Amino acid sequence: MSTQDRVFRPYIFIGIIFIHLGALFGFYYGYGIQNGFSTSAWVVAIFLYVVRLLGVSLGYHRFFTHQSFEASKPVQYVLATSGGLSAQGKVKNWRNDHKRHHAFADREGDPHRPSEYLNRWKSFWWSHVGWLCYETKIPIGYKPPPVALEHKIVVEWQAKWYWVIVVSGFLIPYFISGMDGLFLGGFMCLAFCLNFTWLVNSFCHMIGFHAKARGYVFDTRDARNLPIFDLFGMGEHNHANHHVYQNSAHIGWHWYQSDPAKWVLILLQHISRKFSRKLVWNVKKPEDFLDYDKRLIIQ
Repeated sequence: MSTQDRVFRPYIFIGIIFIHLGALFGFYYGYGIQNGFSTSAWVVAIFLYVVRLLGVSLGYHRFFTHQSFEASKPVQYVLATSGGLSAQGKVKNWRNDHKRHHAFADREGDPHRPSEYLNRWKSFWWSHVGWLCYETKIPIGYKPPPVALEHKIVVEWQAKWYWVIVVSGFLIPYFISGMDGLFLGGFMCLAFCLNFTWLVNSFCHMIGFHAKARGYVFDTRDARNLPIFDLFGMGEHNHANHHVYQNSAHIGWHWYQSDPAKWVLILLQHISRKFSRKLVWNVKKPEDFLDYDKRLIIQ
């Protein structure tokens, strides 16, 4: 992709710098000016970290993008809101970028391919965060699949209230824990959430392990599993598994592959059965498809 095919987006660049400078100052505030953060600030920060990344993993990724399960309208609104708290853009834009990533995985047309430059370090930063700062040219003839009709109401609602949701991710911890909450639950928590998500695009397409199941090893181009980040990324760093079958709601296939988002889905299914409430259903699982395409098997 030539530099002429890109249009710089200064507002995103400034926003990313603002969040990370806020996180750095928050660290100085907490451990340089005062003796650590309050207990309530830690509780709020951990809670928001989990909510934000579950919103991205379960909501933006597995539900709205890949339709790997079905959900009631209240659950859809919760997923769209919690994903919006991560400040990763409106769900419709996030979805379109990710659909294009799968359509051109690690090739020309992939918005964040890790082989963008000959220099590996430069390519890492491009796939990690640099691509977000540019509007890249969409390949001729490509159109992202339309949003499912049953999701449109929630997607349009989230687009309308997106910035209110993002700002509330700073106001909520501030009102609960003051400046401690603002820096720890707002800036620092958000910076960690963003970078753990971005690592899926960068490290998980540069280092790691192939997907393996039933004695097979699957060829997923440059997508890899990176177990060290599984827990903190809600299972998203089992990325090679995801590229084998994009529409599986369970990305962690084996007992040793951490996938917290999968267990939240299992819990919601249990609650649905226990109380006869339709929260989530038609959850797609790995065992439904692991032999679906012999072309992916390389060993």
